[in-house]
Amino acid sequence: GHLDAMRLLLQSRASVDLADRANETPLMVAARENMLEPSAILLSCGASLHATDRDGRTAIHHCIPGHTTNLTHLFWFSAASKGDVPALRRLLGQQIGSVGDEGWKELGRALYQPQGQDQLKLNKHRTLCNATDALGCTALSRAVQADQLAAVSYLLSQAADPGISDSARETPLHHAARLG
Repeated sequence: GHLDAMRLLLQSRASVDLADRANETPLMVAARENMLEPSAILLSCGASLHATDRDGRTAIHHCIPGHTTNLTHLFWFSAASKGDVPALRRLLGQQIGSVGDEGWKELGRALYQPQGQDQLKLNKHRTLCNATDALGCTALSRAVQADQLAAVSYLLSQAADPGISDSARETPLHHAARLG
């Protein structure tokens, strides 16, 4: 019921980024409550990952404390598909700076190899950069499909693996070749 009401409100031109008394947008509230589907709906209607509350926090900051991996991935893929390099940087910085080692187990235990802090940070970068969505697409693949060159360049500079294929066994290069 709530999701249908949300869709109706948004179809009736409800402001997707209107802030409440705490200067929080609906996306910030959904992120704080770990609500994946409402967050996805809001992002699809243009909700900003850059809006800040009165403490200067974005929706990205609201999802990090609870180690909400699915929301982090949703924000990551949304930012990549829009070519939103500042949001990608913020997400990557928040992940490295705020999430403890336990929170990273969900993202890819296989890449966690304790070989010193520099190697640990590099492995965490690779884990997030190469996370996949429900269709097996990485953020790099989504950025290529959306023709977002700045995001492609940034993701590659952050150790995104261009050789990861999606559920259709296509790599980002396949998508680029197909889309011209």
